[in-house]
Amino acid sequence: MSPGRPDGLNVSKFIFMSEQPVNQERGWWTYLKAILFLGPPVGAWAVLQIFCIPKLKQICADAGVFPGQTLFHTADFVMEYGLFLLAMAILIIGAFELASNKWRQYRRMILGLFIFIVNSAAIISISGMLIVALIAAPALLHR
Repeated sequence: MSPGRPDGLNVSKFIFMSEQPVNQERGWWTYLKAILFLGPPVGAWAVLQIFCIPKLKQICADAGVFPGQTLFHTADFVMEYGLFLLAMAILIIGAFELASNKWRQYRRMILGLFIFIVNSAAIISISGMLIVALIAAPALLHR
């Protein structure tokens, strides 16, 4: 039996979850990784939006079919208000960084989820553009 405890438990043998140090990344490293993971898909989407979507809209108009109007409207919205959305995201993250201690604990997870959502949206949008092109092309051939 342990001399200090009547139940005989030696507390020093147990590791409690609350006593383990929290593994937190430095903020700048988390933000740098976020930018690096967001860059390629968002850049590819922007290039397609600038150079390919106008051509795709013209192909659809010439073919007389209009699939993917929701895709076009969503892409136009993001292109029109993209800087505003980016500024709002930066302001919100900055406010959390300054005001909340819990933010530092969950920063990596929340930014990872945000990156996953944005990358998924870019991939879905690019795939949607391909599907619209495949739908419009046969209609253009028959004209």
